[in-house]
Amino acid sequence: MNDLKTVYISEWSKLSAEELRKKYNLRQLVNSDFKLINEIENKLKIRQLSNGIEIESNSYVGVVKLNNFQIIISPKITNFNLAKMIAFAYDLESIEILNELNELATDKANISDIISLIFLKETENIFYQGLRKRYQEKEEDIASCRGKINFNKLAKNSSSSVTLPCRYQELTVDIEENQIVLAALRLLLANTNNRKLKKKLNILFSKIKIEVSLKPLSNQLLTKGLNNNDRLNNSYKNLFRLVELLLRKEDFNLLGEQDNDFPGFLLDMNLLFERFLKKYFKSKLSPGVKVKAQKSLKNKFRSDKLSYNLIPDYQFFEDRKLVRIADAKYKNYEQKKVSVSDLYQLTAYALANKGKINQVYLFYPGSKIESKTFSLNNLAREIKVEVIVQGLNIEKLLDEMENKDFNLNIFN
Repeated sequence: MNDLKTVYISEWSKLSAEELRKKYNLRQLVNSDFKLINEIENKLKIRQLSNGIEIESNSYVGVVKLNNFQIIISPKITNFNLAKMIAFAYDLESIEILNELNELATDKANISDIISLIFLKETENIFYQGLRKRYQEKEEDIASCRGKINFNKLAKNSSSSVTLPCRYQELTVDIEENQIVLAALRLLLANTNNRKLKKKLNILFSKIKIEVSLKPLSNQLLTKGLNNNDRLNNSYKNLFRLVELLLRKEDFNLLGEQDNDFPGFLLDMNLLFERFLKKYFKSKLSPGVKVKAQKSLKNKFRSDKLSYNLIPDYQFFEDRKLVRIADAKYKNYEQKKVSVSDLYQLTAYALANKGKINQVYLFYPGSKIESKTFSLNNLAREIKVEVIVQGLNIEKLLDEMENKDFNLNIFN
């Protein structure tokens, strides 16, 4: 799988059958590819046409591995800025990896390489300082007494064995926290393309595996590790955030069974953009403005037995009064018309309030800061709604995140 031919495509773009034939000499999918293609059709479209293969991307970036080739989908922003965006969105500012991206062929790296590098650097810090240890209860038959003898087991044992069944406490690194780290390293190893990075991950994985049990990475295992959280394992905090990010189905979508080599590793940029903007607003809004994310509006759609919440991405408050509503849409609105369904959605938000909200925002990623205003007038009821569709330059926002003196005021 490591020597697969690699096809590169950027988000929101298409590679024609002619391009794939000329540049990559690809003409035909194999039958076993179609199951995976059907599973990911809302993330990446791969079509077999009479004249060859066609690939069309949308808001997902990452890698998908087919039988004869792999596809790497890159975002419009650089990998350096993508790493910064992830770090800000998931409170990983303390991880000092951003200047180490030169270890990768950054124009060829995929999202799993970037996450792997972040995870590697943080795990190395923990490993070389010493893995967390904790006393664990063990029970086994041993020749000399240790801890407490299990007399119930001893009474049931009719053999002439010279061992004693003992229960004792042992200080060990084979605990949930380290099992989570080891399981995540295995996952990332299966999805990392960069040879140098893969070698480093494998060395660290092999060292930790000597003393730590390899368990499947799961939400249950992570929950156990989080329940053990105390002052002594604060150093695992960033790693656990990354594992949460890997396990969150709505953020990273791992394709295939966890015990096999992974045929794909995809990140929905729409959800990353939404989470990043929440952090951006909270850190950069004027002190008198507060933002709440993913909270229901007070009014709902109702029927006799059912009700449906209206949940915008962001609600802005001044003096505890709701003054603006906004949604984040990771769409290519610089080159495409604004979706009517998005305008309907934002208009519903504006009208679903006891107070008067006549301006709602739709934020999308753009190469420059620009806005378009769509107005809806209902003269009979004296209602006017303005949907302000505003492009935000991610690179500029990242610079502003690092500028401690900058405060945003989107209401000007």
